[in-house]
Amino acid sequence: MQAPEESTDTTTLQCPSCGLQLYEGHFTFPRCHRCDTLVQTCRYCVSYEAATGRCVEPTSPVESVADPDALTVCPLFKQAPVQLEEEAPLFGRSFWIYTGIGLAAVVAIVVLLQHLVFGPLRQPTAGLDVRIGLPDILTASRPWQIDITIANVTGERPLGFRIEFPPDTLRRFEIFDPIPPPLSKEERRGTQRMTFEAVSPGQYLRLTVPVQPRRAGRMDFEMLVTDERGRVISRCSGRKLEVEP
Repeated sequence: MQAPEESTDTTTLQCPSCGLQLYEGHFTFPRCHRCDTLVQTCRYCVSYEAATGRCVEPTSPVESVADPDALTVCPLFKQAPVQLEEEAPLFGRSFWIYTGIGLAAVVAIVVLLQHLVFGPLRQPTAGLDVRIGLPDILTASRPWQIDITIANVTGERPLGFRIEFPPDTLRRFEIFDPIPPPLSKEERRGTQRMTFEAVSPGQYLRLTVPVQPRRAGRMDFEMLVTDERGRVISRCSGRKLEVEP
């Protein structure tokens, strides 16, 4: 057990919880910056009688203490001797609070920098890896093809997927049935959706989708590949294709 210590004035205090010496010049004074204990209170004053909740100092302007744990500015405050049963902890609550705030700030800065440098974070792939191949120059007089490779990289279970073509793409291009054909095909609200068989773990599926431009010119092309739940795995958008007559 550590020997009791008594503070002679309020400019130097000892934390009764962890034993740290506190000095008035510190920015957290009179609160302990290690364990966050408020030290300058009636509870820790030598004149406070805990059994009755009274101040026994004869010259004190206050006799009954309403809140012994509140900060006191009493000029007669003198800290009672501190009894510590064990050694002070290396790190207290304040340390972990400030550390957590600092780590959160670092993570936020890293995410922001990644967004600014590399663009928005990629959507979850749900275990499917997608590769899409598009030609640079097309001819309006004959069809061309999109080459798509879907690989199941989870190794856990078969995973299904869908390919979607939005209304703007369907107005500019005619989409033919892919090879191999889908399990089902539907058009809802102008969007064409094709559902394909599930890809087994560790396996891949290669698709060829024939596409015919409806006119010549420079046109935007967009398509989505989603998983079974409709989550976007890969998005081919903002791609301007040059269609020659």
